[in-house]
Amino acid sequence: MLRSLTHYWRIHLAVLLGAAVATSVLTGALLVGDSVEESLRQLTLGRLGRVDQCVVASRYVRQHLADELSNNEAVTRTAPMIAVHASIQVASSGRRANKVLLFGVDERFGGFFEHSPTDSSRSSRLRILHPNGPLKRTLEIEEGDALILSIETHTDIHREFLFGEDGAEDRVIRRRVSAGATAEDEAGGRFSFEPNQSIPLVAFVQLRALQKFLKVDGRVNRILIESSQNELVRLDGFVDLEDYGLELKRSGETLILESDQFFLKELVAEAARHAAVQYGVSADGVLTYLANRMSTDRGSVPYSMISAMGRLDETDDSVDSYVILNGHAAARLGAVKGDTVTIRYYELERDEGFVETEIRLPMREPVAINGVAADRTLTPEFPGVRDANNMADWDAPFPVDLGAITTLDEDYWDEHGATPKAFLPLALGQRIWKNRFGNLTSVRFVSDVSRDDIVRGLLERLSPENQGIRVLALRANGLEAARGTADFRGLFFGFSTFLLVASLTMVSQLFKLGVEDRRSEIGLMKAVGFKTGSVSRLLIIEGVTLAVLGGLAGFLGAAAYARLMIHGLSTWWIGAVGTSLLIYDGSTVSFLIGWLLSVLLVGLVVWRAVGRESRGVIVDLLRHRGSDVERPMSTRIRMLARVSGMLAVLLAGGSIIMKPADRIVLFFGVGTLALTALLAAVRVLATRSGEP
Repeated sequence: MLRSLTHYWRIHLAVLLGAAVATSVLTGALLVGDSVEESLRQLTLGRLGRVDQCVVASRYVRQHLADELSNNEAVTRTAPMIAVHASIQVASSGRRANKVLLFGVDERFGGFFEHSPTDSSRSSRLRILHPNGPLKRTLEIEEGDALILSIETHTDIHREFLFGEDGAEDRVIRRRVSAGATAEDEAGGRFSFEPNQSIPLVAFVQLRALQKFLKVDGRVNRILIESSQNELVRLDGFVDLEDYGLELKRSGETLILESDQFFLKELVAEAARHAAVQYGVSADGVLTYLANRMSTDRGSVPYSMISAMGRLDETDDSVDSYVILNGHAAARLGAVKGDTVTIRYYELERDEGFVETEIRLPMREPVAINGVAADRTLTPEFPGVRDANNMADWDAPFPVDLGAITTLDEDYWDEHGATPKAFLPLALGQRIWKNRFGNLTSVRFVSDVSRDDIVRGLLERLSPENQGIRVLALRANGLEAARGTADFRGLFFGFSTFLLVASLTMVSQLFKLGVEDRRSEIGLMKAVGFKTGSVSRLLIIEGVTLAVLGGLAGFLGAAAYARLMIHGLSTWWIGAVGTSLLIYDGSTVSFLIGWLLSVLLVGLVVWRAVGRESRGVIVDLLRHRGSDVERPMSTRIRMLARVSGMLAVLLAGGSIIMKPADRIVLFFGVGTLALTALLAAVRVLATRSGEP
């Protein structure tokens, strides 16, 4: 066989080069897929550093929670931080960057990367901002340049509530800062919580300074975690009521449960009911609202707090309708038991704003201002109202008629503050003042019960998940996203299909020419007793040997082809993968798979080329002629055209129900089948017209 290979070296060299091209294309496509997958994986690892998981809170939680989580055996380290969106404008040029990820971090953040992006000082003044590379280039700034930092702050009170400020959720606060040293990639300059193939605009400031600027001292909304286990870190046993925005404070023998959002959610109310039953104490629900005016035929009182109160465990569906005035309000209204009291109050409509409505209620026996009726804590600390020294100083988000406020009203405010002047049944108050944020402003546990017991009972029914605190597997999710929904190997193999088919066709034609030149040799071998199968086997072995050698030679071409594709994807076709940070990474497995597949495919085309000549008649072969008996090919070609066309149509139709990622790979299969069908159809038409 060796002498045969060397004797026909010219044609065999051409076949070997064709096999090398096929291997280069096939293996190169696999290498490109490997490189893209590994590049995206490295991007994720570089973005996250040593971060495995992250506590994400919809509200600010205790910064000390990070220290407590460090006591978990599965937790290696933690870092508290604040993450908000901001806008940054260059003071001198006016250039602006929006949707910047602003991170407030301390020295613990640097433990997840090579070093910290901020200096080691713990200044409480927000003075220095450290941009990452993309942000620095976007703003065209240098260290020391003056910047205007704008942050959208969020209030705990929703704007759809009476005391929620219109636009409070989008209130913008600004601070003039200086650009500090650039936060490099190894210092977390590419860090973000969302998988992203492009580097986001990121800036870092001192955590303590940002806390003071946002008025959230000692609180954070993110906690980074490095964990030694794959399972998510459990927060149960670490979170406290404060992390849920709840406060349980004692007033005499009463424990009062309130929320920083002023309304207790239904889940919290149910947990309070459960705790009361568990420890055998009485729990009263309170819903306090502001009345614009209370009036009778004999007088009126402006701007009065009204508390609806009742037992949480009451299950009677009937709603009593009555009002109880305190002594001050009853005297000013000249009201006695049985009189009708008109209460006017605001309802906040989404489209119409504040709409005043009223309810008429019969009055029951008034109460003296002592005991519960004198308890100022029935009224939550509504901003701009409860902390005002005078009613005229109210900074309320709703219209206030200051002219209606009298000296008697100011005197009551000086003596009793925001103490309610009237009381309703809880069910009635919840019916007229219901909203989607909750139907209680507080729960009062009336008994000499241990605070720790009530806290324990509440936490048994509340969970971090239903209170807006989650643990995200950033690393696992990032690596899963890096793998993507598309098979990159199959995708780039599809891109290279036509090159592969062309190279295999070239190998087939070249080897066929070589076999045709050796017809007399084949005829002589058959004449001296070699069977047709033996002759075919010898020729196929030669072809497969060339395929093996060509495949090995194609490794260099595969690496070059892959590097060229990676360069193209990083520059010319960057939109295909969304990042320019691609690296070449060829695996031994891909080289082996590509080599084996190319040998198999070249072997198949060699077998197809050898078959016809080796079956020729001896006399014709010795005369260096092909067989005069030509089998009709039109039937098989016609069948090939039909089958390929039908498969192309079926696959194209089936792509409608497939995932978008799978359609990409299917596209190339449909294109190949359609091309095959069209070429076969052209061959059939050419045969019918008598053309060769």
